[in-house]
Amino acid sequence: MPAASLDLVEEKIIQYVNDNPGCSKSDVVRFITNRQIASRITVLIYLDKLENRKIISYELEKPNSQIYRIYANKDSELVSIIAELEEFKEAYVSLLEKSKEMINTKDYSADARELGLSEIDPSKWSDDDKIRYFEFGRARMRESAERMRNTKKQNEFTTLNAEDVYLLIFYPILLFYMAVDLVFFRSMMVWPYLERTKKDSPSGSTNINTEMYLIAYKKITEMQLELSRFIESIMIIKNFTHIAGGPLVRYRYGELGKIRAYIGYYRRLNMGLEIQRIAYQLVKLNKGLENLKLFGLDTMSLTSPSSTSSPTS
Repeated sequence: MPAASLDLVEEKIIQYVNDNPGCSKSDVVRFITNRQIASRITVLIYLDKLENRKIISYELEKPNSQIYRIYANKDSELVSIIAELEEFKEAYVSLLEKSKEMINTKDYSADARELGLSEIDPSKWSDDDKIRYFEFGRARMRESAERMRNTKKQNEFTTLNAEDVYLLIFYPILLFYMAVDLVFFRSMMVWPYLERTKKDSPSGSTNINTEMYLIAYKKITEMQLELSRFIESIMIIKNFTHIAGGPLVRYRYGELGKIRAYIGYYRRLNMGLEIQRIAYQLVKLNKGLENLKLFGLDTMSLTSPSSTSSPTS
């Protein structure tokens, strides 16, 4: 039977106990109730449930004591993934906030003059001006990288320039996807092997803890919302956020026109209908992102496959 989703109360209890090893039940109750997440009775019920599932443990403070100290199970991958992703999210949000402050308080007058713009307030620039500035920053970044390769010395930071603005927008996107990729690889390579052949599992099968997937991708969603807020709050690209998408596509994906190579491969295996259906759905998911040219210039041939058509050879 699939595991139920870990709810907010359980998640917050696990986070608190993991951050405060040796805390008491009263400590946990106070933490949760003060934030109006749940009532005292609810917290106590959840504590016992988590203890029964061996996610947390109770230990007597000393012999004959009536006070129990609570500890998170450090061997639990669920505890680990909650703590690690929450800590990453906190650090990530801090980075986004500092980056936003630096970008939005920068003096753009010198950059505007160099680009021949009369308006020095980036929030008032036209879409074309914003694109020019973004490309200007990207070109400066390449020039700086070339100088570093030649001199083997990193320039000392003095003031925020166009290339810094470019990277302060671009790097958080890459950092987000690093976290997403690591969770994906961990879910594929580590989690399936954590719980083996339980009594209620078929012989030789793997019992995967569904909760780990649910909590991991919930945390990823929270981080993605923070990233979206960050991108939207940057005045240099506000209301024109697809500027940030182009470099990401070029760096992370290269030529996604490779979908045609995939189609060709599967067609050779007489799986033309199957891959055509996937390609068609990818194009539908691409709606609104056509300017990024994720699938190359021509997507007209990726038309809706007929459910009755035979695989194309």
